[in-house]
Amino acid sequence: MKKHIFYIIGLFLILLYNLPWILNGENASYRIYDLLEQDFVNIYLNAKYLFHPFVTEIPELFGGTFRGSIQAHSFLQIILYKFIQGVHFLNFNQILMQFVGFSGMYILANKIYHTEDSKVKSFINMGCSFLFCITPLLLHGMTIMSMPLFAWMLIKIYESKTTKDLFIIYGLCLFLGISTSLIYCGFLYLIILFCLGIYFIHKKQKDLAVKYLTSMFIILAGYITTYFYSFLALGEVSHRLEWELPECDFYERFTYFYSRGIFNFEEPIFPYIPFLLFSIATFLILIKRRYEKFIEYKISMICFFAIVIIIFLTCAYSSFDSILRIRSLMGILQSFQLDRICYIVGPLWYFILISILLFLYNFIIDNPNKIKNILFYIAVVFVFATQFQFIINNDNNCFDFNIKALKKQQPAYRTYAQFFQTDLMNEIKDYIGKPQNSYHIVSFGINPGVPLFNGFYCLDGYSTNYRLEYKKKWEDIIKGELLRDEVHRNFFYFWGGRAYIVSHQFSDYTPSEMYDKKKYIDKLYIDYAKLKELGADYLFSKYEIKEPNPYIKLEKVFYSKIDNGDKDFQVFLYSIHDAK
Repeated sequence: MKKHIFYIIGLFLILLYNLPWILNGENASYRIYDLLEQDFVNIYLNAKYLFHPFVTEIPELFGGTFRGSIQAHSFLQIILYKFIQGVHFLNFNQILMQFVGFSGMYILANKIYHTEDSKVKSFINMGCSFLFCITPLLLHGMTIMSMPLFAWMLIKIYESKTTKDLFIIYGLCLFLGISTSLIYCGFLYLIILFCLGIYFIHKKQKDLAVKYLTSMFIILAGYITTYFYSFLALGEVSHRLEWELPECDFYERFTYFYSRGIFNFEEPIFPYIPFLLFSIATFLILIKRRYEKFIEYKISMICFFAIVIIIFLTCAYSSFDSILRIRSLMGILQSFQLDRICYIVGPLWYFILISILLFLYNFIIDNPNKIKNILFYIAVVFVFATQFQFIINNDNNCFDFNIKALKKQQPAYRTYAQFFQTDLMNEIKDYIGKPQNSYHIVSFGINPGVPLFNGFYCLDGYSTNYRLEYKKKWEDIIKGELLRDEVHRNFFYFWGGRAYIVSHQFSDYTPSEMYDKKKYIDKLYIDYAKLKELGADYLFSKYEIKEPNPYIKLEKVFYSKIDNGDKDFQVFLYSIHDAK
């Protein structure tokens, strides 16, 4: 028990960290961009059709689209949602991901450095593993959190001697296959296992080759299960054919990578502290070369830092103009985002941090001095506290918002209840008074994921893989607005994952999730005739449309009944008709 005390403390910290979300319930805040508006809604739809394997067309989205359009990243999350719905799923999933991330990092570091031999080493391991596991993530399965566990598994396969070991390994492989995302580094798992299998075949170590290749096929089976309907849709002409990945300046990439640890805003790492400590440790290594007994820490942090740099250069050069021109000849493969291998950098930075702190600890202990030891402990706590602040102050992390909610303060971010507006949507449904599958709706100023989650059948929506033909139809509808705003135009033409009704009066393509007080809009330059032709019966608008239009008629205005700061939210319900 004492040997594992820091691991138990780490699990307790995870529960403590998640208490604000749990206690707030539906008044808790979660990231909206990509998480609630797409990933969460896709998991909900996949769970809805989980036991309907022969349903290949999803009628709720785009007036009917192939099932691969709502692809979730983890089959395990779909199964979980079938039994744990709504906000409870979000909380349980977050805790589960953090448990996997913490456990993987902790046992991997202990395996390599034997951290449980010392209380200080265990403390360092626990702190770094905890900071890693609370990295703000999207609902892309356990992919990033599973990476240390996968690395531990590779070692375990090599060392396995008994049938029991193999059962544990293959069980873990099945877990990885159904809980991680193929396109977010999952493909790396398959490549690594395949290469190791081929290597041991070459070395005539058939036992090991069989173990690695069997592990690969078990994980692959999990991915085939998860992405089954996407594989069925490979014959579809996807809108991804028109994707044009933007060229990026090398300096811009470098500064963003240094400040965020990754190339996009989705899941930032904030490597300031690890990078600073790496510089200090490197300086100490250079001036104190005689400390050869710390060689394992030196090699680890230098090798892993070198891998980080290699990954950075690979990702950076993949977005240069010359590379993009070559990729433009690859059909739909041009839309594959090579910089996603950058997600592996997250675990690497925290493993580098563990290596550095262990090196610095041994460096100080090598010259026993009580004052130095006390100062070291204080410094480590300060490092952890600073890194924790970087994490929770990130816009992707809603920890601070939920703390404010517990204090009865109104956070400047929508809560789960405020985003999905279930009572208001039910009121609209009751007013229309028809089966939801008998009419189609579109939204303006309201994220289409909101009515979609509330059971409405939508013609608009967010999908990273839908029919190119439908994108062309939607382009004809919103072309009047696209011509009036270059940002909206480029965003739709070169990517097009969000088939939304937009307005040149708003700079953001995504409907604002803040508490804006705007009540009306002068005019929407959209083709209502083509919208009606597509099958639209109702328009849900956050704003009153001032200019009279023969195609639309205001039926009623619905107001939010949520008391915690969202009284100004309203929905103008317009019916859509053929022009008289």
